[in-house]
Amino acid sequence: DEVTILSIGGGTNFGTLFQSAQSNELLKSKIQSHISQIVMMGGNLLEQYIKPGAGGNIEATLGNDVYYQNKVAEWNIFIDPLGAKIMFEFGVPIRLIALNATNDVPIEPSFVKKLNAINTPQAQFVSAILAFPANAAGVGTFLSFWDPLAACTITNPSLVTTQSFHLLIQQELDEEMDESAKLIVDNVNGVAIEVAIAASKEEVYAEYLRVISLPTANC
Repeated sequence: DEVTILSIGGGTNFGTLFQSAQSNELLKSKIQSHISQIVMMGGNLLEQYIKPGAGGNIEATLGNDVYYQNKVAEWNIFIDPLGAKIMFEFGVPIRLIALNATNDVPIEPSFVKKLNAINTPQAQFVSAILAFPANAAGVGTFLSFWDPLAACTITNPSLVTTQSFHLLIQQELDEEMDESAKLIVDNVNGVAIEVAIAASKEEVYAEYLRVISLPTANC
């Protein structure tokens, strides 16, 4: 049977697996025949490629302790650009849920209020996470539906608008003016990737709250 894989965080695990498969034809065949798609939260397309563009989030992720400067990359790609490159090039179709889409779905106080009113264990668990002081400070400011949006699109891809781009990932590190992990649109050398470039906030809110309201056995 074919499966869809949700990839959140860096690309190290899948990159390592796919790199191993390059020298193992049986493993490569099994992966390519049984994984229909990878839905991957990561990346961002800058304004030079699409309008509105999305800047990087490395410095924002570091919070008050910005010890490294990179204004063009997204965190999940940045922590292992080689792993992400291997994933892109392996041949399994990828839908990339980029910051361009997740920026459209900020976690707002109105959403948290509705979430807090739901009494299922899973809703109460997420409410408790968002109530943690470091997270609560991000509600209405810097938190967005990053991984949750990617997960929602597995069963409801219409929540996002997508467009195909031929992409490369900047690999070289430059500590003076770092642009490593930047997504580069290159129609000659790039790999065709389906990129989520926009999302419907209210539809995402509604779908997330609907699912998290279901009895646990039905989720």
